Amino acid sequence: METVQSKFKQNIKDRIAPGLRKLGFKGSGQNYQLPSTSHWKCLSFQKSSFSDAGNLTFTINLLVIDRNQWEIARKKHSHFPKKPTATTFWGIGWQKRLGHLMPENRDYWWEISLTTDLDQLSANVLKIIEQYALPNLKKN
Repeated sequence: METVQSKFKQNIKDRIAPGLRKLGFKGSGQNYQLPSTSHWKCLSFQKSSFSDAGNLTFTINLLVIDRNQWEIARKKHSHFPKKPTATTFWGIGWQKRLGHLMPENRDYWWEISLTTDLDQLSANVLKIIEQYALPNLKKN
């Protein structure tokens, strides 16, 4: 039986991840990075904890942290992982939800149901990432 959770996961794998790779991102699952020798430039998908079997909502988090600053923070905080993800607030660097970079400047969540047109949803997500996330990740 197909669930929205399986649709979400398959959608990222089959549609969104290839689009992100065309934009220069590396990664898999819900976590991606723009390659940089000086900074962690991360994009992560976050599912809402209020999602259920019939509906799932997700947002996109962005993070830029100087790699040297990250290593200093890791020495102070032993629980920090080797690589940051944008779904956790670390208290350093630049961090935003994608919706706050869009013209509406608000928290924005995409919705998936069992009847969602995933081609249309994915094209919309990738267009917004290219328009708003990519320029901000590159400049920060």
